[in-house]
Amino acid sequence: MNRKGGEERKDNGAFKPGEVLESRIELWNRNTGEITFPKTKGKYNRWTRRHIPGAPKTMKLTGNTSEMLRHYVGNRKKGHIFINGRTGKRLTLRHFEKMIDKWARLLNIQRRQSIKPSGREYHLITLMGLREAGERHHDRQWR
Repeated sequence: MNRKGGEERKDNGAFKPGEVLESRIELWNRNTGEITFPKTKGKYNRWTRRHIPGAPKTMKLTGNTSEMLRHYVGNRKKGHIFINGRTGKRLTLRHFEKMIDKWARLLNIQRRQSIKPSGREYHLITLMGLREAGERHHDRQWR
């Protein structure tokens, strides 16, 4: 069935950080490696002044990603996948960005892209850098 019929969309692309942070353990099938992201960015109809919610997206995870999630989630059965270890609450978007920046620096795949007039630095993680890092660390065990 097409998307207009209400079926969830299967996607192999990238997701926004906010969508990833909203992911829940209950919506992750550990056997098949599929995860559903319930809240996606919708649209706003300016003529009717109503928000049109986005359709849920389903994605098939790779084996390595599923293994990393199993390690990260542990024995938890419900709740958000990405939580703060101290408080037990969902990670904030800013904390998530800091974690990604830290891992990218450790893997040496991040470079400063530009500095905006507001003074904020924007960082770029290239797909080539991610691929090279994956090739360097492909045999790492997440146990």
